[in-house]
Amino acid sequence: MTTNMRFGPDPIQMTCPYCNSPITTLTTARASKKTHLMALLLCFLGGYCCCCLIPYCVASCKDIIHYCPRCNHYLGTYDN
Repeated sequence: MTTNMRFGPDPIQMTCPYCNSPITTLTTARASKKTHLMALLLCFLGGYCCCCLIPYCVASCKDIIHYCPRCNHYLGTYDN
């Protein structure tokens, strides 16, 4: 089942399409291809002082995954 909701970086209030409960989504940040590419670029440009690890520590470099807190189904992704 897919939803046509637009997910953002913050939890949203909605009705879960799987359990039909009114919820506020749970969000988790996950490294994406963009995160890995940014780390690789930083490694090549300025690989000293572990600068390449910065994208893994900054939430705005990661995708935000939304889940239902009741049934734990995946609801959508916000791509940064």
